[in-house]
Amino acid sequence: MFYDLMMRSFIAAWNFCLSQTDVIMNALREGLFLAEALHHLRGWLCRSVSPQLDGEIFFKKVDTTFTSHYQFAQQTIIRKIMNKVPFLATFATLSVCNLTTAKAQSLQLLLNGRFQDTTNPLQSYPPIGGVSPDYAFIPQSHVPGWNTTSSLGTIELWQSGFSGVVAANGNDNVSGFFNGGSQFAEINAESTGALYQDVTFTQSGWVDFFFLHRGRGGSDTVRLSILNLGVNGVYNSTYNNAVGFGNYTTGGDDAIAYSHTFTSDNVNNPGEYNGFRAYAGDDVFHAIMNQTYRFAYGSVTTGSGSPTIGNFIDNTAFGINLQNDWSGGSVNLVPEPGTFGLLGFSCALGLLVRKRR
Repeated sequence: MFYDLMMRSFIAAWNFCLSQTDVIMNALREGLFLAEALHHLRGWLCRSVSPQLDGEIFFKKVDTTFTSHYQFAQQTIIRKIMNKVPFLATFATLSVCNLTTAKAQSLQLLLNGRFQDTTNPLQSYPPIGGVSPDYAFIPQSHVPGWNTTSSLGTIELWQSGFSGVVAANGNDNVSGFFNGGSQFAEINAESTGALYQDVTFTQSGWVDFFFLHRGRGGSDTVRLSILNLGVNGVYNSTYNNAVGFGNYTTGGDDAIAYSHTFTSDNVNNPGEYNGFRAYAGDDVFHAIMNQTYRFAYGSVTTGSGSPTIGNFIDNTAFGINLQNDWSGGSVNLVPEPGTFGLLGFSCALGLLVRKRR
């Protein structure tokens, strides 16, 4: 009973760490060294705990998500393979311990990520109206998919060409990720704040993101925050709209799945799209099926110094296996969080296992 409780706690902690750092994928890409260490650990578990213990561990190798349902069986042949032939241990564990492998399906979860859709034509909204190109403050209920933390409840959209700011024009016939269409959003609208969506995953998997960002009055900084709304899917946290913050203080069982800041200027630099810089994150955290995540772009600072001028955003995407959608373009790929720390831990684990042998 004590062993069962201990190992259930260990597996729960392991899953939580992987869901937050998701860095084993990179280590596995470097070779089988970590895999060997993990499978030695798995072998020790198989030999040490009750056959009734059932757990689930997620890890990633290349682009394949593995879901391991452990039926801890005490079989002599498994022990021998684990101890004597580490390379074959990988395949033995895959087959005997019921490891199922499935290619995660491509899944794009954000609605109206390119800000092209509004209830009425943009020219019909204030403050100008009737001109083209135009900009407008639009009630959030008239912008499908999107909400704002601004107390005024409006989202600022611009048409390409207004005030000399042209939407991204990358040539992309597959996904449209590098072509901003005719409209984009400004996060610093009538006040500082964040634009966000709540999305529920229909499958578990490693999450990617993509977006285009541009400064307006200089170099602007935006924070991408991904908040897990917990088991009940209810938002219990607080968003800090103040300049220099743009982040969440968690409450209830909410948890930060990912947070990172991005800074872009208002110059059309090489590798950019009319001044819009492309950012992407590959496998930044592991999402849990049927759980809800709040995906928010929040203003941190503006080059203009004004809380109402800055942070253009466009072509936002959030889902599973989006890499092919941005391949071939100029992208600033964000490193996965904590990669080197966990890689060092994995190497240490492997050295300990080898030393014992």
